[in-house]
Amino acid sequence: MRSKLLPFLFIFFTNLISAQEVQYFIPNKFYESPFTISLGGGQNHFYSPGKLFDEAINIENKNSKVLKKCIPGEKSKKIVKITPNSFYNPQLNVFQTDLKLDFLNKKGEVISSEKITHKTVTRMAAHEKEILKHYKELVDKLIVNSNLTATEDQDPIGSEICN
Repeated sequence: MRSKLLPFLFIFFTNLISAQEVQYFIPNKFYESPFTISLGGGQNHFYSPGKLFDEAINIENKNSKVLKKCIPGEKSKKIVKITPNSFYNPQLNVFQTDLKLDFLNKKGEVISSEKITHKTVTRMAAHEKEILKHYKELVDKLIVNSNLTATEDQDPIGSEICN
């Protein structure tokens, strides 16, 4: 009896462990092309929102491990497409990011969406550090305030839809 039950339990627990809670992806354009922040007075700063956002998630997500970047072949309970839209107002010294979250089904179709907004008052003296700090605060907000928790009855979704 035990020998018949062991393979079943092994497969059950392997699938349970391998299905991560939530995988995310950010569209390629946020990695490939530099984005510009106008600092006023004819000064511009170029940065990669995708790379900085990934770094912020890696730093802020260490304890909770709620979000993981899409990995080919991995399954998860939810897959979310993250689209950051940031701008800086140099007159008011306000850096703002509107984060659009699209939750996808197995076919890659959007089943629900959320928007999280975060504002930081900063003079943008140390550009990359200020943006990273802003994104880290936004990731904290994302983990606490969004619909990232998966329900037990959700079937795992394959990462092949992450593109």
